[in-house]
Amino acid sequence: MKLCHGSELGELRKDGEEQKPWEIKKRELLRNDFPASIEIIKAEMLYVPKKDFSHQALNYLKRLAAFKNPEFYRAQAMRLPVKKMPVTSSLHW
Repeated sequence: MKLCHGSELGELRKDGEEQKPWEIKKRELLRNDFPASIEIIKAEMLYVPKKDFSHQALNYLKRLAAFKNPEFYRAQAMRLPVKKMPVTSSLHW
């Protein structure tokens, strides 16, 4: 028995079938993925309330706000302490 048609996450990958990132269909963000208005607080960081954003919109904003920090990823891969390394994102979620 199927509970619903399709999936919010898209189709599952089949074993042995590798999808290329540019071939993955992504759902476009729509107006109703965002609240009508938001209050962003600027202090030592930017604070954006998550209320009324869809999961897809939040994921998009998080990726947009993230800064790549190769030193962090290198240290993390070598299992070195990363506690005192700079944060990789400018937004507080």
